[in-house]
Amino acid sequence: MIGPQSDTVITTGSNNVMVGANAQTTGGSIQNAVAIGANGKVALNNAIVLGDLTNTSIAFGIGTDSPQFPLDVRGTINLRNNGKIKFAHLSNPIHNGTKDQFLTVNEQGETVLAKHRLRIDNVTQWSDKVFTKGYVLSPLADVENHIQQYGHLPNVASAEHLSCLPIFMGLVWWRVLIQMTRISRKRIILLVID
Repeated sequence: MIGPQSDTVITTGSNNVMVGANAQTTGGSIQNAVAIGANGKVALNNAIVLGDLTNTSIAFGIGTDSPQFPLDVRGTINLRNNGKIKFAHLSNPIHNGTKDQFLTVNEQGETVLAKHRLRIDNVTQWSDKVFTKGYVLSPLADVENHIQQYGHLPNVASAEHLSCLPIFMGLVWWRVLIQMTRISRKRIILLVID
């Protein structure tokens, strides 16, 4: 015990280390616990607590002399023996077998739970363009020939290609939608002609 008024609560606990003014355990029988820092308090056996829980400006650094966050690490964090990182602020109550969300990093460098989204940068990237005046449709015979020769729609990656190379799914969806819309427009034209 190092520091004024440190470890005055323990009555029957053992193997504890308290460093800092008023560093304490919260109960008299805590064992193998460490509290470091002024007013640091540890409440569990076999636990290490750094700093005063009421002080929200405490920053702990590893490999840095000026930590900016509660835990600021310069370097690699290695988790061994099936170690896990738990993000308490990222709960997914709708999970139950769904896979529509994933962990990513936002523009501020924060870890967030996100959903797959498709975003277009301008209206010409969407399939509506095939209905504009002047848009030239490929003849259905050409589309059929391409399918017979290559086994997939024109301008759409084949399953073999997709299985070998990573590709942005939004782009795949957009290209398939364009082709389906083109075919739909062609069928509409043929129905009007008939």
